[in-house]
Amino acid sequence: MARIYRLVTEQQYKRITELCTNIVEEDPNEKVNNVLKLISSAQRNRCERLLHALLATSNLTWNKSGEISLNRNVVSNSHIVDLVSFATKNFPVKNVDLNGLPEFLLAIKQSNVPRDLLSSQVKLMLKDKPILQWKTFSL
Repeated sequence: MARIYRLVTEQQYKRITELCTNIVEEDPNEKVNNVLKLISSAQRNRCERLLHALLATSNLTWNKSGEISLNRNVVSNSHIVDLVSFATKNFPVKNVDLNGLPEFLLAIKQSNVPRDLLSSQVKLMLKDKPILQWKTFSL
């Protein structure tokens, strides 16, 4: 580290240190708890189990603003709360148009999440069409 320090200015060194600190991922339990605070109490148990399963077995992550990323590709204007809430609802939702839904469903399918955590509508969507061809889904 001393060699690198000599090659850059003090200001550059501070900026590099700051960037490296931001790269460090937060604790997975903390990430899940931050999302669960925004979900209704009726859905929290299923959402918590789904989020832990996804973090453990897939390449799906999300940043502090809730935008999801699959294989390090950020899906802009998506939100993990909307997606998890939709995936665990007990009633069908008409005219689903959520940013990041195809990527989210692909992560679910690839990670082999227990199907009892998912709504019947999502189970049907996973069976129905090739996932990445979706834009919207209507009942």
